[in-house]
Amino acid sequence: MLEIEADARFGIVPDPDFVVVPDKVTMGDNSLRYSEAWMPYLNKNFPYFKYYLAVQDGMNLDDVERKIRHRMFDGLFLGGTKPWKYKEGHFWVELAHKYGLPIHCGGIGTRKNILWAKSRGFDSIDSGIAMIHSGHLQDVLNIESELLWSA
Repeated sequence: MLEIEADARFGIVPDPDFVVVPDKVTMGDNSLRYSEAWMPYLNKNFPYFKYYLAVQDGMNLDDVERKIRHRMFDGLFLGGTKPWKYKEGHFWVELAHKYGLPIHCGGIGTRKNILWAKSRGFDSIDSGIAMIHSGHLQDVLNIESELLWSA
C-alpha cells in the first residue's frame, strides 16, 4: 500500500482522482503504444490508482476502443492540440461514455473553453490559465451557474 506522509500544514494528502499514463504528446499511435507499454508496470506496482489514457492527435478511435473494451484504462484524458480537441473531442466523449468511462479534457481553462467542454459532455477539465493570466480567474469563478455540472 502507498505510504502517505502527514504534513502538519495540510494533513494527509489524498490520493489523486486519476493518474494519466505516460504518453507522447501529439504522436498518435506511437503514444498509444508507449502508454500501453507502461500498464503492466503501473498495475503491478501501483494497482490502487485509476489510470487514464492520454488521447493525442492522430490516435485511431478503433485502436483505443479495443483497449477500452479490454478494460486496459479506467478513463480517457483528452490531450493534444487545441484545434484537434475542438474538432475531435466529441468523438472521444462518445467513446468513453459508450463504455461507462469518464473523460477529462486537459488544458482548457478560459470561460469560453470551459463552456465548450461542458457542452460536449466532458466529465471534468483542468487548466492553469487563471494562475498565469489573473484576468481569467474572475471569469472562471463566475461561470458556476452556467456549468451545471453536478457537485
